[in-house]
Amino acid sequence: MQILKFTSISNISDSKATNLLPLAHEYEIEQLKNLCILELEKFANARLEHVTLAIRYSLEDPLTKAIKSCAMKLSLTDIDSQRLQAENHKIDDSIVLQILR
Repeated sequence: MQILKFTSISNISDSKATNLLPLAHEYEIEQLKNLCILELEKFANARLEHVTLAIRYSLEDPLTKAIKSCAMKLSLTDIDSQRLQAENHKIDDSIVLQILR
């Protein structure tokens, strides 16, 4: 088995971090997982998918930041359209209510 070592990833986008996080979690690549989490904590783009990932991987601080980001930047129409995406289908109504407060 080859050992991977990640010290930094420069210019990784939030969409790449979003795609890599589930793989890093599945294959237990902690350094990559932590780098993805750091990138997602920036939450430059308000996306309901960030909320979904934070819930799925029990990421408390990123969840709080994602909810705040979505609350500041998304309208109810935006939230409804993002909930139609497959990865966001199971998001709980209570989370949506937190965003809308």
